[in-house]
Amino acid sequence: MHEDLREYDATWSDLNRKLDAVVASGLGLDAALRALHDQQISRGFIRDDLTQSRRYFIRDPTHSDRHFSAQYNPARAKRFQGAGKKQPPPGAVSLNKGCFLCRENVQWQQQGREFGYELHIEDRNYVAWMNPYPLLPNHMVIASREHLPQTWRVNGSEHPTKSLRTIVTDLLTLASRLPGWIGFYNGAGAGASIPNHFHYQFMPRPDDYGPFPLERAAAGKRPSSCVLDDAYPLEFAHWHGNIEDLLDQAVPWLNAWVRADGAELTANVIAIAGECTRELDLYFVPRDPNRSGSAVMSGSIGGLEVLGELIFSNEEERQRLEDGDIDCATVESILSSIAVAIR
Repeated sequence: MHEDLREYDATWSDLNRKLDAVVASGLGLDAALRALHDQQISRGFIRDDLTQSRRYFIRDPTHSDRHFSAQYNPARAKRFQGAGKKQPPPGAVSLNKGCFLCRENVQWQQQGREFGYELHIEDRNYVAWMNPYPLLPNHMVIASREHLPQTWRVNGSEHPTKSLRTIVTDLLTLASRLPGWIGFYNGAGAGASIPNHFHYQFMPRPDDYGPFPLERAAAGKRPSSCVLDDAYPLEFAHWHGNIEDLLDQAVPWLNAWVRADGAELTANVIAIAGECTRELDLYFVPRDPNRSGSAVMSGSIGGLEVLGELIFSNEEERQRLEDGDIDCATVESILSSIAVAIR
């Protein structure tokens, strides 16, 4: 066991040196994370190539330029089971109830196959892991190195948590390093599969994906009020600009929102940096943690669903998609069922 751990640590260090060199060469974090994906395929950790996944366009017959999308992705139904061993071998210890995002557990759970890339934002440490049940190609989970809950700090909190300012700052910082990628934070009760360990989701926008419905709704309203309550089935706040402008504009608004409502609500927070302009869009969608999903679909509703692409994973849902039973009104009903008034 000790020899396996030494070998794992040595391979980890060597991989991280190589990925640091990729970033330093000017190719950026995008290239480093794609290299990590390739390494995880060669190590045998990534096995889901999304060949069973299929995408459907759900068009509004009354508005030719308006549509949602859906994805049949059967592997997503397995994500709560984890992708590795459940019990540690002799000499190993299961930390934090076997949390799948704690590096100390990953080594024995995945038997030396899974590796991550260490990232740092000021004094906060993260690890980028490949998601074994991806929503889109190169789907990454960027998790706090420290085992912290997927919640933000509120007045009177007794447990160590991140502040909402830190959550937004780090999400925007990562997004700014990954132009063309989609990044989001799913709060506890808002699509987070592992609510006990803080993490973000990041994935590059596929070449054949245009703007998501939420993006189109926001673009049609810019640059009016940051709060949009009539452009989409969900109320949301939206800001556009460089990272400094977004922090100056969004953080005071979010702090006021937390003081008013934050103790009882959760949220989806989405950040996307343009490939050409490098300006960012920040979306904030308040959520009720007691309404994490809809009776119409088996899975929970997270960042990608909020953007307008719903994920379905069982055979009955696949058949409904094939038959056209899930139409634009159905999608709007699903999203409306988890909507929260933003103020």
